[in-house]
Amino acid sequence: MKQIPVQVDGFENQTIEVHYPGMFSDRQLLVNGKPAPKGEKRGEMRLVRDDGREVVARWKRSFGGHILDVDGQTYQIGQTFTWYEWVLIFIPFALAISGVMGWIFAGVAVGIGYAAFNSQRSQPQKILLWAGGLLLALALNIVVGVGLAAALS
Repeated sequence: MKQIPVQVDGFENQTIEVHYPGMFSDRQLLVNGKPAPKGEKRGEMRLVRDDGREVVARWKRSFGGHILDVDGQTYQIGQTFTWYEWVLIFIPFALAISGVMGWIFAGVAVGIGYAAFNSQRSQPQKILLWAGGLLLALALNIVVGVGLAAALS
């Protein structure tokens, strides 16, 4: 569970945060600790500035991170991944050569890598977490593969 504060122009006297409840839950915009009210259109949120003016906020699509658009002003949430972090995150898909089981374990390893590189840890800690996820997926792939082969023969 992670909360990232966002400094939004016009909301200096309010607390704006992005809440990430977990790996399988979507992000949520919090205003003063409460979820932002929904707007008129799908994907919109209504925010009231310090001066009382109501503005619309929405999430913009971005491959490398999350972007919040508030009344035409964009805010990058968290850090974006570097090119080598993207390469490291997707390396586990090499396990896919072993079939469906490899795809499953690769997906788990990619999820671990994504969570590791998206965390607030130091770069060496992120790489160690990524490597641990990759080694775990590789070991599980081998153990389950050998076990299935032995059971079927």
